[in-house]
Amino acid sequence: MHKAAIANGCATDNHAPSQFLRNDGVQAFIAELDASPESDVQICTSVHSSKGGKNQGTYAVELVALRYAAWINPKFEVQVYRTFQAAVKQQKEWGTLRNDTRQSNIVENAIIQATRADLGKETTAVHYMSEAKMVNFVVFGAFEGCDRDTLTAQQLALLSYIEMQNGVMYARGVAYVDRKARLLEMAEAWKARKALKAAPKQVLIN
Repeated sequence: MHKAAIANGCATDNHAPSQFLRNDGVQAFIAELDASPESDVQICTSVHSSKGGKNQGTYAVELVALRYAAWINPKFEVQVYRTFQAAVKQQKEWGTLRNDTRQSNIVENAIIQATRADLGKETTAVHYMSEAKMVNFVVFGAFEGCDRDTLTAQQLALLSYIEMQNGVMYARGVAYVDRKARLLEMAEAWKARKALKAAPKQVLIN
């Protein structure tokens, strides 16, 4: 944060965290924060330093970081608030998309089981795994599992879309090879739509 503030012309070397932490009011704030029942101190102290290695530096929990931004100057404080707001919004959107993939996977598996049952066939873990790997191939280009908690928002959105489409075609009796080919086409079309939507709009200037 200190380096970012300097880069934005909001701070000097005199605004280093060490100077901030010497302030009596800041020390009182940190002490009260650590003593609070709702404190993050159960996880880590409000402020700690890491010496040596690539992660060296002074770290602080969110409330102290915001107090530090306010101490530097109002302009930087506003920038930090907006950055935090954007991060929270992004996290909420990611959480919604992650939940969508849970639901689409449940629906897809239910369709697989019900469709096979209607045909008098037993469904085992192998059948679910085969479909999951095919969907992953369509989305990521590899017939293997993936940790959905590490995916980006766009990857989650595409994964949910492909799972639902696969479930629809599975229920209709579309063969595995044909489903894979169609899903690949759908995935490319989906990516093209997203790219077009994200492209900067041209404005008439004459």
